[in-house]
Amino acid sequence: MDRFYLCNLPVSHCRSIADLLTAMHEAHQANRAFTASFVNPQAWSVVKRYPDYRDQLNALDAVLADGIGVVKASRWLGYKIVRLSLDATSLYEPLMRDCVARAVKLYIIGAAPNAPGSGQPVAALAAARMQTDFPGLRVAGYRHGHLADQTAEADAIKAILASEADLVICGMGVPRQEAFMLALKEAGFRGAVFSCGGFLDQLIAGERYYPAWVDRFDLRWLYRLTMEPRRLGRRYLLEYWPFIGAILLELISRQLFNRQPGPVLLKSDDPTLR
Repeated sequence: MDRFYLCNLPVSHCRSIADLLTAMHEAHQANRAFTASFVNPQAWSVVKRYPDYRDQLNALDAVLADGIGVVKASRWLGYKIVRLSLDATSLYEPLMRDCVARAVKLYIIGAAPNAPGSGQPVAALAAARMQTDFPGLRVAGYRHGHLADQTAEADAIKAILASEADLVICGMGVPRQEAFMLALKEAGFRGAVFSCGGFLDQLIAGERYYPAWVDRFDLRWLYRLTMEPRRLGRRYLLEYWPFIGAILLELISRQLFNRQPGPVLLKSDDPTLR
């Protein structure tokens, strides 16, 4: 999948959900893995703390814009892309319908070992919810995402490979989930792997995390900040500023020097991106 660089981080030039599913299907037909994750404005802060994160994103097959800020900044700089996220407002339903239609076996890994008030792993409750939402969905297995050490990670990878899953959804948070996805691919997995951040928790909390009006006006960030001020206050009020500053500098530079939108798009299989 073609990509461009937005202030030194890769973003895939994806115009629709259909584009993404097509790329995934092509990888499946070629018997190779397909890895996809998402970047929001916080990614530009994460890479300052974890320099390896940029290399991880470069090694993925698709890096998708999650967050209206990344989408609008990309469009300002000349790249027409859409917001994509593995949540109920974006990829969840199309991806699950695709799984059912193709009889894909799904493995879910991520979130806490015990859901509040349940005692079951969040991943188990999420799997049950997915099968309720999409009758016929084949779940190959599930596992919590609190992997304490390399032994636990190796055991999780062995379990996924043994399950013969075709698709893995991984929700461990950035950048742990990206590192795990690449380790799974390195171990020989040839299916599709998508990161999902905190979606598993959102899924068991309700059918739609965002009200329809919030989606319509692209106010997801404000809604989440209102609902989870303690957890997200630092992210939105502090950790987004490196992204905002970088975009403003880029826009000013283009105005002053009459620079045209970024470099020629690069292919994700270009060895310079690995």
